[in-house]
Amino acid sequence: MQLLKTSRNILQKITKRSSLPSVTQVANAGGNIIIHNPSARGEGYHRDKEPFSRKDLEKIPVYLEEKSELYRRRFLYQDDYTFPFHRSYDYFWKFNSAEKLKAWILTTDMDNKEGFSKAYLSLSKSGKALFYGNLSTKVPEDGRVKKAGYCNMRSPINKYGYGYGKENYYNWTAFNHIVMRFRGDGRAYYLSIASDNGPGFGSDLFSSDLYSYPLFTRGGPYWQIAKIPFSKFYLNTYGRIQDRQEPLRKDFVKTFNIGAVVDDGPFHLEIDYIALLRDDNHDEVTAYEMYDLRM
Repeated sequence: MQLLKTSRNILQKITKRSSLPSVTQVANAGGNIIIHNPSARGEGYHRDKEPFSRKDLEKIPVYLEEKSELYRRRFLYQDDYTFPFHRSYDYFWKFNSAEKLKAWILTTDMDNKEGFSKAYLSLSKSGKALFYGNLSTKVPEDGRVKKAGYCNMRSPINKYGYGYGKENYYNWTAFNHIVMRFRGDGRAYYLSIASDNGPGFGSDLFSSDLYSYPLFTRGGPYWQIAKIPFSKFYLNTYGRIQDRQEPLRKDFVKTFNIGAVVDDGPFHLEIDYIALLRDDNHDEVTAYEMYDLRM
């Protein structure tokens, strides 16, 4: 009976924002759980439809998980919803299973036959994400490629979106820091965020724009936690820092990237989670001077 009561309460809450019909009664009839869903047109309409069975009820946890993720990505942190409090964390990506690694995309210079670097992503012995491989700055002898040597892991896009011309973007407006728990091999990595300038701007025009910041690892067995303000991320295009900097548009975030560059040889970076943090004590918009080159 406790299961019935809990399921009924959960369903009543979720149907307020979903397309499920209203749930008004949960009954135990002869050992079979039946969820009664009256028609909006009144009793007696569509009597030929079968009521929910116990098998349908077993699908509720999966349905709730999908819906909760959808609403968190689609509605949370909008103007008409409650913003997180000071010092609130959102553990956006927590790497605790192999399933959560499948959506991330690995790219290297070898993909387009522009280098010889290799990268892999798998679970570590401690059950966290392990980004590893071998970085090579050797240039192919084709007379075309002049520089080589990069490995990158890219986050999945926001498959839920949130409408009004903003599909497939993450909205991080309510937060001002990104937080990572990791341990590495002593080399420096780079973090980068791909962000559009808003609806109506073509991705071809800004596809090479990234907001970047270095991630320094000290090596050894101990975990590190990096708390990086979004205001510290600088704009670069094709790897070149731009003279005219612009603040990161946190409401049009496309992807988050972690990359290994510069030094030849093997690398490994173990990641526990990537989180967002709201810190009301930090009010900096950008850490860099905003030059007006039109003067």
